[in-house]
Amino acid sequence: MRMLLAVLLFITLGSVGFLFWQYLTPDLDTGQILTENNCGVCHDLSPASQVKKGPPLWRVFERKAGTVKAFRYSTAFLQSVETHPFRWHERNLTAFIEDPNRFIPNTSMIQKQSRHELSFEGVTEDANRRDIVAYLKSLR
Repeated sequence: MRMLLAVLLFITLGSVGFLFWQYLTPDLDTGQILTENNCGVCHDLSPASQVKKGPPLWRVFERKAGTVKAFRYSTAFLQSVETHPFRWHERNLTAFIEDPNRFIPNTSMIQKQSRHELSFEGVTEDANRRDIVAYLKSLR
């Protein structure tokens, strides 16, 4: 009986550990879908790095914010990065994707004033943000 309980405990702990590990591990396939659906509407995700409604996101990871020469950044964005320069690493990308307006107040990306149908107000789920950031990191 003790052996059976030990085996059941081992299986249960192993299953919980596996599920926990899966939750913490980024899923690039999901990240690609989420990125294309949330970001690809306005941002080029390809190596062509074309300026669209937003700056291209190819090689965005570790890029200094506000440095895509061909893109016209909003005044609020430029003032923010001039005052507090930063690079797009995991923490900054995650915070921006969660709530762009909190990260950079009055950024034109959210377009709340115009109620534009492509307005992006953030990704609320931790796992989804993690997958998007992992995918953006892979765009090299």
